[in-house]
Amino acid sequence: SKASSKDIVRIYASVIRPILEYACQLLHCWLTDAQSLLLESIQQRALHIAFPCLSYEDALTSSNMVSLKDRRHELCNRLFEECQVPTHKLNCLLPPLKEVTYTRRNNAKYPLPKCNTKRYKDSFIPYCLFNFNQWIILICDTPMWLCFMILMLVSFIDFIHCTIIQSLIANKTIYCE
Repeated sequence: SKASSKDIVRIYASVIRPILEYACQLLHCWLTDAQSLLLESIQQRALHIAFPCLSYEDALTSSNMVSLKDRRHELCNRLFEECQVPTHKLNCLLPPLKEVTYTRRNNAKYPLPKCNTKRYKDSFIPYCLFNFNQWIILICDTPMWLCFMILMLVSFIDFIHCTIIQSLIANKTIYCE
C-alpha cells in the first residue's frame, strides 16, 4: 500500500495495541513467556510492515515505541503509583503503610505479603509490592561511601554555582533589585 510508515505506526498504536494491552495491568504477571512472545510478534509484524528495512529494535527507536513487555511493566507500575493515593478506588487493596521510626536496611513502604502459592504471588498487588520494595532495597543497598561521595559532589556543585552567581553580581554582570 501507499501508506507512510508514520501512518501505519499511528494506526497500529491507536487500533491494534490497545487490544493487545487490554487489562494488561491485571494479566501482565500471569503471562507465560510464550504468550508474551506471541504478543510481541504482533508488534514486530506491524513495525516490519511500517519499516521493512529495519530490525525490530531500530524500528522501535524510529517509531518512539518500547517493547510490549516493557510497556506492560510500565503501565503496571503506573497503576500501582496511582493506587497509593488514598482517594484511589483500589487503595483499599493495599496493606497498611509501615510505621517505621528508625532507619533499616530494607526501608519498605509496605510490608511484603506472605504468599503461599505462586498464583497469588504473581497477582497484581503482591507483584507490585515486591517490585516496589525492590527499588527501595536497591537504593538502600548503595554503599555508604558512594552516598557520601554523591553528597559531597552535589555540595561542591552547589558551592561553585553560588560562587559564580556571587561573582557575577559583584562584577555587575547580573543586576539585583
